[in-house]
Amino acid sequence: MVSSGISGLDHILSGGFPRGSSIIVEGAPGTGKTTLGLQFLYHGAVNCDQPGIYITFEELPEQLYKDMLSFGWDLRRLEKHNQLRVICTSPEVLLEQMMTPNGLFEQMVKQIQCRRVVIDSISLFQYGSDRKGVHRQAIYSLRNMLRKFSLTSLLIREQTHGDSGEMPFENYVADGLIRLSLQQHLQKYRKRTLEVLKMRGARISEGEHIYRITDEGIHLIPALSMVEDTIIARDQQTVSTGIPRLDQLLSGGIPKGSVFILDTNSKANYRNRSFG
Repeated sequence: MVSSGISGLDHILSGGFPRGSSIIVEGAPGTGKTTLGLQFLYHGAVNCDQPGIYITFEELPEQLYKDMLSFGWDLRRLEKHNQLRVICTSPEVLLEQMMTPNGLFEQMVKQIQCRRVVIDSISLFQYGSDRKGVHRQAIYSLRNMLRKFSLTSLLIREQTHGDSGEMPFENYVADGLIRLSLQQHLQKYRKRTLEVLKMRGARISEGEHIYRITDEGIHLIPALSMVEDTIIARDQQTVSTGIPRLDQLLSGGIPKGSVFILDTNSKANYRNRSFG
């Protein structure tokens, strides 16, 4: 497994991304897709001795260098030590070079012994042609070349409010799919959630998980499943409810020191139930 650099994400992926997999990271603008991608590359270069390449079709390298310093990530320093490459190009040029034997892409991979790649964003491949067949062939070629070099890659894709209900073709081709969302919560607040919808070769924790963008990058808080709740409860001292069947459902009783609300009505006869 390949560590993502985000501890909570590694947890819900049972260790990280399957090595050599191609994973789509999708979300609307402002959800942190670029931050997640560069955190993945930075962690790999600094902590795992796995150099990486960041390929952007729109963002200029100078802006990325500046933005990422806010997290303490000095991308220029990594480039000087052959731990990272930041490339600004076009989808057409990228594909051409990837398909060329000993082309610039292959030379770069060998030069820094690249193990990780982020492409931002694959949404632009569909604008290169009006025909679906050409777009599909481009995505197939991209995935196959990444597999050829055994690169663990994150393929960023923009998600807009205008997306139809039709399943995007890339979802079938990629090994994994991660969705970042920014949703309105309690009318006044907005919450960020991450959901792993697909990951070949990995056991995942399903559901939406809360994440924050902090001064050190993305921090994710895994949502506990019912099974994990039960395991945690087993390690705590419990107080019997006085109702054997309810104690069994609660794995022994109510955790000592906890506070529970009894939601009922006047006909439930709850006053005749007591602890002990």
